[in-house]
Amino acid sequence: MKKILFIIFAYSSYNFTFIDNFTVLEKNLQDLTANLQAYPTFAAWKYVCDNNKYPATPLNFEEFKKTITDFCELQNKMLNAGPWLDTQPTFLEIKHTVTGFHPWIEKKVLPAGVQLLFHADIHGDSVSLLKYLLVYVDLESDFKLSNPNQYFIFLGDYSDRGMAGAEVLYTLLRLKLANPDHVILLRGNHEDVAINESYGFLDELKEKFKAIKLRDFSKVLNTCYSYMPVALFLGIKNTNANYINYLLCCHGGLEIGYQPQKLLESPNKNSYQLITSLSPIATIQQIPELIKAPGEYFSQNFYESDPATENSIQKLTQTLPKKDKLKEPADIGFLWSDFEVDQKKPLLYSSKRGAGLIYGKNITEALLESYGSADYSVVGIMRGHQQSGSQTPMMHSILANKGVSTLWQNQNPKALPKINLYKNIVCTFNVTPEIYGAGRFDYDTHGIVITSNEPFAQWKFEIKNLKR
Repeated sequence: MKKILFIIFAYSSYNFTFIDNFTVLEKNLQDLTANLQAYPTFAAWKYVCDNNKYPATPLNFEEFKKTITDFCELQNKMLNAGPWLDTQPTFLEIKHTVTGFHPWIEKKVLPAGVQLLFHADIHGDSVSLLKYLLVYVDLESDFKLSNPNQYFIFLGDYSDRGMAGAEVLYTLLRLKLANPDHVILLRGNHEDVAINESYGFLDELKEKFKAIKLRDFSKVLNTCYSYMPVALFLGIKNTNANYINYLLCCHGGLEIGYQPQKLLESPNKNSYQLITSLSPIATIQQIPELIKAPGEYFSQNFYESDPATENSIQKLTQTLPKKDKLKEPADIGFLWSDFEVDQKKPLLYSSKRGAGLIYGKNITEALLESYGSADYSVVGIMRGHQQSGSQTPMMHSILANKGVSTLWQNQNPKALPKINLYKNIVCTFNVTPEIYGAGRFDYDTHGIVITSNEPFAQWKFEIKNLKR
């Protein structure tokens, strides 16, 4: 590889260093950093991160804040262009001071033949993230992807728990800014300032940036998170059959109170929908079997024991109430819900997390089937969220499958890392190894789905594991 001139700005001493046998020059960068990007190439950024000793940071606070602002401006421009179904969010008029919770969903349709790359919870593990991107980013570019046929979907939870949440967020925002149409950053349950306060990210920022005013910067973070969709319906159009196969991509799981049909039937390749309320009973009434045989879909605490009566509907209305206003991320299942691994427990039941629900096989398949029409299907779910530091059934499934659990069919161990796709598949991707990997796994997982004009089950899906 030809020699690269790295320009490294060290915020702690306000100096910059020319590497490659150049003389070290010292100069105050207070004025320069406002107009000059500190790390012009991915290689320069990776170099300083590789040589950094945490909890110190190579990031200048003003550069970090400016990158967040640039991301918000990019998203604001894209979202203002629409189209939006029903209501456009009012926060688009505010730009940099978004308060409250404004969940929205994106629909994106791509041509058959593209490659889809999925990565789940990073949780401040910059080492794993940078090794992942090293495979796919042009080193000497401004974070540009090497292959224009690839689309990157990150499934949320970028900070907390790990030591480098700031560096991870900065890296992902730079990647998005350089590849706005090919990188999608989904919101996870940890893209929430209240969660950041409890799980370490705000403490990390206070430690790294001594002059930071957390109360003010929390508003910057909330604005950044508000520009991330809570779910993505990613469609691949079969040009031979004029049919679209959608993958639901989210951090958590299903949301029984949301009906996506109107969004999926919109004629635009890209469109957006603000979620202003959730009505589980409206969804249930669209699926007759849920009312006729509730015992096959809901745990008994959700419905009356006498099936097929008004009492069943009344009890479901009480236990799954309509939410007319969504006040916080915990109000929506796309960020918080989970799935039941055991096929002998196929029902919907309450979660011990205190937010979201747990979806069994029967209720999951009924919901996914109800979303479809003659022109499209929602064929599966790509998500993260359900990893654990203990050997839960989901974690056992993830590790047995080399980093991706696939509910509810077993994969052929001899075929791995190639995954057999099937309709209504639920794929749960592993967390990065810094978080729960000690003594259990030492690799970072991502998946590549190679789409085609063939039926969904004939697409190619391969797990990739990179040693940390």
